[in-house]
Amino acid sequence: VMTYENRPSSITNYSPINTIKKYFKYDSSSNLFYSNDFSVIQIDETLRLPPKHSLRLGKGTKITFVENAGIIINGSFFALGEENARILIKGSSNLWSGVHINGGGEESLITYLTVSGGTGLFDGIQIRGSFTINDALISVENSQFMNNSSEDALNLNQVKGVLRGVEISNTKSDGLDADFSDVKLINSRFVNIGSQTGADAIDISRTILYAEGVEITKVTDKAISIGEASEAYLDKLVISDSVVGIVAKDSSDVKVRNIKLSNIKLADYMAYNKKSHYSGAAIEVLNHLQNEPIAIAEHGSTIKIETRLTATQKLDVEEL
Repeated sequence: VMTYENRPSSITNYSPINTIKKYFKYDSSSNLFYSNDFSVIQIDETLRLPPKHSLRLGKGTKITFVENAGIIINGSFFALGEENARILIKGSSNLWSGVHINGGGEESLITYLTVSGGTGLFDGIQIRGSFTINDALISVENSQFMNNSSEDALNLNQVKGVLRGVEISNTKSDGLDADFSDVKLINSRFVNIGSQTGADAIDISRTILYAEGVEITKVTDKAISIGEASEAYLDKLVISDSVVGIVAKDSSDVKVRNIKLSNIKLADYMAYNKKSHYSGAAIEVLNHLQNEPIAIAEHGSTIKIETRLTATQKLDVEEL
């Protein structure tokens, strides 16, 4: 029987220290597991670090998990790669579990990390992301998340921080999903999102998002979906080959500046109400860099492009 949770809170059988030491060095004075630079590690089981224990990976480290194995970190995560010495985390096949970080409100730092594959399935408990971060202050730079078979490639929950130079590609479903978070997304790229289902490159709920210099291409549903009373400030975007460009829904407010859209199948902008305990949404666009944008606004929502207010209409949101 498979159960579904956003975090594996029911998993309490933490790995013994000696088990984790088969794969990582250990500093007991700081509760830190770590790898030396350019370590090559194969992990043959799912590791669950005890609470308030952190993991630090040295530059050039390469970790391979066997099928159905992964790691749960109940503390900080430091992946200290460099441009010519990236850190790689992958599976012997794409069907390894993934990485799950419960940060406990502490800082995690990720630079020059590549993560490939991951199902988000930890011993029968389905986590939404193949790479998930909960309750943390984060800085993620120059990192790649790709080829996952989970619901989200990168899932953030109750996170505050910056993603810079991030690339998410070749996903089964959504790319970046952020809930109850405050995130800056800078100079990042999303490519080939949703190979097996209608999916969003960026999907946020109850979140404040500032995005600048983001490129999104080949998306099977929405390039950016802003929902559940979120705020989004989007600048210098290039979006192509998507069903919808930007969606605002359920009491969300979106401000867009300097955007170029091409080959959008249904609408460049949509604003509507989907969930009954919320109301309509609003999109305001300045410097839309193409002619005749297509905008669809439901009664009770607003879309304003330059100085023109889009006429509202009745929508069957479920049909959409």
